[in-house]
Amino acid sequence: MLRSGNHVLTADEDPPTPEPTSAIVQAGSAEKIPEHLQRDLFVRYMMDPPPEDVANVDALFEAGDRYGDDHERALADLLAGRHPLQRSPFAAG
Repeated sequence: MLRSGNHVLTADEDPPTPEPTSAIVQAGSAEKIPEHLQRDLFVRYMMDPPPEDVANVDALFEAGDRYGDDHERALADLLAGRHPLQRSPFAAG
């Protein structure tokens, strides 16, 4: 459906994914990121995250696969010490 030259989505249509426009995404690799962005602390962190953060991301994905929307089971495993985040070698405890 078109209205005033702009496409109006119907109920069964997903909005289109926009093309990436950031300098980081367009660079394609860490070496091609503009120098002023390489000095940014957040960009440097994302280029080389600490191992404990990488392990926690993996544990979060595992938890998502394991529990899905079953929040009660996830909470029960947290309380029992069985949650994937608690098995991380970097977990506090």
